[in-house]
This record gives sequence, structure tokens and C-alpha cells, in this order.
Amino acid sequence: MPGYGYVFSHWDDGDTTNPRHVTVTSDTVFTAYFSEAEYYMLSVSANPEEYGMVEGGGSYPQNTDTVIVAHPVDGRYRFVEWHDHATVNPRRVRVVCDTAFTAMFECVEDTGSLQGIGTAVTPEVPFLLMPNPASNEVRLETDGEGFEGGILTVRDAAGREVLRRELAHGTRTSSFGVADYPSGTYFVTLTTAKGSSTQKLVVEEN
Repeated sequence: MPGYGYVFSHWDDGDTTNPRHVTVTSDTVFTAYFSEAEYYMLSVSANPEEYGMVEGGGSYPQNTDTVIVAHPVDGRYRFVEWHDHATVNPRRVRVVCDTAFTAMFECVEDTGSLQGIGTAVTPEVPFLLMPNPASNEVRLETDGEGFEGGILTVRDAAGREVLRRELAHGTRTSSFGVADYPSGTYFVTLTTAKGSSTQKLVVEEN
């Protein structure tokens, strides 16, 4: 079994079968030879891109098993399928060559908005981001009483996690700074026992 970044090459007798079945009739020694793995690019994208985001892309050693996940931006959209018509999400994939996956999203009926803000949210985990676009600090506000606590995550457009924070039971507001973030599109997800909701955040230069 190769370590991360390596692949099995062959046994000392030249056999490349792995796993390999052997019959032990005497004391026997087998030596497995390994080599550095080639790295391949796993590209992920959303279609339409404004409807959602996909995490899990990057450069991986060959034969790496990894997981890609499609996230709708907010309650107005939903994940439909991958470009090859597979519908499992999250999806485990094995990287054996340069590969691209596209998550297909569609618009659904708006689930409503919080008063004064024209941002649709899911009824299970409603929250607001203000201001949006932002250049310095963002304030997240939960809706309604009895917020049971959850996990706040922020990911960039490539799906890389740039912030993870636990929000305690009863949290009404939570602020985080974005002044050091490169300008661009980010995705803010709030996950609780009831589910999760994701909204797009635009970061502008100061």
C-alpha cells in the first residue's frame, strides 16, 4: 500500500499484480517497489456558476481518493446532478488523470427573505450577511429565536476553506474580517442540526 504521493510499481520478481495471491510452500520474501506518483488536476465548477459552488478541486497524486461537494448558493437554487448525470452528493472520486466535474444547478421558487434584505434564505437555517459586498468586516445575523448553535465556514471560489468558526447556542450576531481576503467571490455556509444554508459574499478592495 503506497503512502501519500507514491504509487506501487512492482514486486522484486517483476510481477505487477497488486493485491497478489501467493502460496507459501517455504520461507519466502517479497519486496514491493514504489515510485513517486504523478500529480493530476481535479477541476470542479458550477453551472450556472452564480447558482452554487463546488469544493474538492485541486492537484492530487494519481490514484488518490477524494470527495467533491456541490453547494447551492442559497435557498433559490438546488443541486440537480453532475455533468455525467450522477446525482450522488457529496461524491467520492478517484484521481487517475486530469479530470473535470461540473455540478448542475437550477433555480427553484424563492423561499422568502428576511425583512429589509432582498436575499433569499432557506427556512431551516436563515441568516443575513451585512454588508454585502464588503471590504472590511462582515456581520452575520441569525433569524428568529432559539438559535441552537452551529458551524460557520467561509470558502473561496476554488472551494478552499478560509474560515471556520463555531457559533454557540443563542448567538444572534457574529462578525468576521475580510480586509485581508483577496477581492472576489466567497461562499458563507451556516450549518446546524437542522441543515445548512450557503450565501454568496463579494469581497471588494478597500
